[in-house]
Amino acid sequence: MKNFLVLTFILFGIIIFSNLTLAAVEITIEYGEEACIENWDCTDWSACVDGSQTRTCTDSNNCGTTINKPGESRSCTVSSPGGYSGPSIGGNISPGDVTSSEEPEAEIPSEPELKESPYVQLSLSTIDEIEAGEPFTVNVTISSTMPIDTTIELLKKKQNIVLEAGESKTLSFEINAPEKEGSYNLVAVTPDATGNKTIYLNYKPLFLYVTPKENQTYEIRLKNFDKISSTELQIVRDDFQTVYLDYLDGKIDYKVNLTFTKPGNYKVIAKAMSGSVLLDDDERVFEIKGMPTIDYGLLILIAAVIIILIGSILIFKERFKKVS
Repeated sequence: MKNFLVLTFILFGIIIFSNLTLAAVEITIEYGEEACIENWDCTDWSACVDGSQTRTCTDSNNCGTTINKPGESRSCTVSSPGGYSGPSIGGNISPGDVTSSEEPEAEIPSEPELKESPYVQLSLSTIDEIEAGEPFTVNVTISSTMPIDTTIELLKKKQNIVLEAGESKTLSFEINAPEKEGSYNLVAVTPDATGNKTIYLNYKPLFLYVTPKENQTYEIRLKNFDKISSTELQIVRDDFQTVYLDYLDGKIDYKVNLTFTKPGNYKVIAKAMSGSVLLDDDERVFEIKGMPTIDYGLLILIAAVIIILIGSILIFKERFKKVS
C-alpha cells in the first residue's frame, strides 16, 4: 500500500513537470534602445507660394523617431501681395503620405499627382477616425464605362482587377496607420485615375505590430513612447492559458520572436500602465493551425488513473480475502 502511494505521487509529479516544460512557444528576444527624447528645431516658414508654405525641422538628439516631429508643410492663402493670412485647417500630413504594410516609415514620399478619367472612377471608404499606428481596412471601389485590365496601388500594396464595360468592383486593402497624429489622406492610384479619402489619426503612446514570418514564427514589435509608464506584454492561448508574460519597464522599443509549437487561437495583449492606471492598450488575435500535438501530460494522467483503479481493486481483493 505504501509503495502504491509513492508511485502515485511520482506520476502526478511527472504530470506537473511535463506541463511546465512542454511550452507552447520558443522565444528569442531583442531589446531596443532606451528612451530617446526628441528635440526638434525648425526653420522659419517660407513665403506663401502656390498656396503652400514649407520649413525644415531637425532633431538635435538624432533619436531616429518622428513621433513629436512638427509639420514641415501647410496650406496658406495670400491676402495681399507678399501677405499671408495663416494656415488652412486640416493638419500637417499631406495627401499621398505612405506607410508600409507592417511598420510605418519615417520618411514620407512626395504626393502623387491626382488624375481624373472620363471612363474610370475610384472611390475609397473606411473609418473616419482611428488611433495612430493601428491596422485598418480600406475598401476601394472602381467602375469603368469600358473594359479594362488594370492595377490599383494603395500605400505600396497592389492588386490587379479586370472590369467589363459598365461593371463595378470593390477591393479591400489591409494597412497600418502611421505613428503620428493628424489628418491622413489615403490615395489609391491606377494608370488611368486616382481616388482619395482623408481620415484623422488620434494620438496614442503604445504601438503594437505582429508580423508573421515562416515556420509558425511571429515577430512582435512593441513601442511605448510615454516616458512615465511601464509596459506589459502578454500572450494567451485559447483564451485561458498564458504562454508568455513580460514587463518592459524603461524600454521604448522591444522586439520578440515567438515560434508557436502548439496549434490554437492566440491573443497578443499589450498595456501601458502608470501605476494602476491604464493609459493605453492594444491586442492582436491570430490562429496557429496544424495537427494537435501529443499531450503527454494527459497521457500520463490517464495512465495514473488506470494504475490507481487497478491498485484499488487489488487492495480491495486482498482485504476481502483477509475478512473471509
